[in-house]
Amino acid sequence: RLSGRVELTLGAEQTAHLQKAHVLPTNDSAKYTWDVELRTEVKALFTSEGFVDRVGTDVETIGVVMSDTSFYAESGGQESDIGTLIVTAADGSVVELEVLDVQVYGGYVLHTCAALHDSQSLQGLSVHSPVTAKVNYQRRRQTAPNHTMTHVLNFALREVLGVSVDQKGSAVSFEKLRFDFGLNRGLKATELERIERQINQIISEGQTVHSQVLPLEQAQKIPGLRAVFGEVYPDPVRVISVGQDAMDGALSSVEFCGGTHILNTKEAQAFVLLEESAIAKGIRRIIGVTGTAALSAQELGDQLEVQAADLQARLQELQRKKSVDVEGLDALVTQLRKDVDAAVVSSVLKVRLRDSLESLQKSIYAIKSEALMQKVEAEALLLREQLVSLVEKGVSQAVLVVNVGSEARAIKRINDEIKSIAPNLSYLLVSADDTKVSVFAHSLQPDRLRANDWVTAALQDLPGARGGGKANTAQGSAIVGSVATNDEAGKDCQNVVMKEAVRGINQAANKFTSQLGL
Repeated sequence: RLSGRVELTLGAEQTAHLQKAHVLPTNDSAKYTWDVELRTEVKALFTSEGFVDRVGTDVETIGVVMSDTSFYAESGGQESDIGTLIVTAADGSVVELEVLDVQVYGGYVLHTCAALHDSQSLQGLSVHSPVTAKVNYQRRRQTAPNHTMTHVLNFALREVLGVSVDQKGSAVSFEKLRFDFGLNRGLKATELERIERQINQIISEGQTVHSQVLPLEQAQKIPGLRAVFGEVYPDPVRVISVGQDAMDGALSSVEFCGGTHILNTKEAQAFVLLEESAIAKGIRRIIGVTGTAALSAQELGDQLEVQAADLQARLQELQRKKSVDVEGLDALVTQLRKDVDAAVVSSVLKVRLRDSLESLQKSIYAIKSEALMQKVEAEALLLREQLVSLVEKGVSQAVLVVNVGSEARAIKRINDEIKSIAPNLSYLLVSADDTKVSVFAHSLQPDRLRANDWVTAALQDLPGARGGGKANTAQGSAIVGSVATNDEAGKDCQNVVMKEAVRGINQAANKFTSQLGL
């Protein structure tokens, strides 16, 4: 918030100094007004070196205490207002100050400021200078609905969970709201959905947000009042109620609060619950957004739902045609899952989309699995003829090439076929998919033909090849060519590269056995 500038704070010594100088605490009653330019007066100037009556040397950051302010100081979890101060310096020049932060110390509101324009200097600023305070009300209009909806969220949690949910903390900024509460379990997706729906229902109903100041004793007797345990409240205290006047029994929420709020729930436009998580034992946290941020999240969520529905329709069409060409669809589903994970959308919608996409991926996997095993059986049939021929010829070792990829169950089926037809055969099995070639060695004469050496020799000409094992069994693999692509020319090129790699492995493996005299 200070953009790397020095943080200015008033301690007991500084507030005592102001009291001795007969500076009255700041009148901040205008902080609840909107769209005003407040004319007031500088009562104190504070730098990192202390109080000054006049800025004589150029400083980067200045703390300004005024007789009155329309700025909301950070309090109750709500960030402070920002804006500008237009100050008339002692020499008559006008200096525009950017208000970076506002804090209150012992009743004195300190506005931490810097020159709004790099070309301006803070020299010449002095106590008693006239000043016009201009709050950035556009930003406050983003903060206020977040604060009001924090109250409504507190109410919705109790309504949905049916238990005493105690607030443990909150933070409200112009970007989002955060609400911490006590609960010994995570919320179910159905509960989150009901909470989000109830808050949006209250927004759409356009309920009035009431504000009134009451004696503390009277306010504490209000039915349905929610207060933070252990919090010390002023007397009198400000009461915020949603739905109707607190003394008549608020419909949606009633709390003690000194923050800035909207006047009607419709001003929040929408609410989106982005996240629910544990932050400590027995404490949960909800993060949400309102206004344009919520509308954007809803719009993005709608787009993702349309994309998911489109992929579901594509799968159904492939199933209708009994097509097994699902690689392109699988890639699209995988990408959409990544998009959903990264998207700023409702956590409820994320759960639903993830479940939907996971179901899609399971269906795609089932299709791919069935297609693979059909392919494996076809390869096993071709291999059987080759194995019978090798057995008839009395061959003791061979290099066998199949096209079943590298999935474990596919390789196991081929290995089982080999051992069933040619149990006395030592072999090096080569199989490839789009970009990976895998080899599996089985030696029945490990004293002469070590399986791990056979694998190493077969893969020696492929960069980055990896392998290992023992004298009787070993395996290895290497990435060949480029990453798989949907471009047809690229696929054709990759197929050529892979065929050359398999041919090279075949030659290297046979050369190795020849050198051993086998």
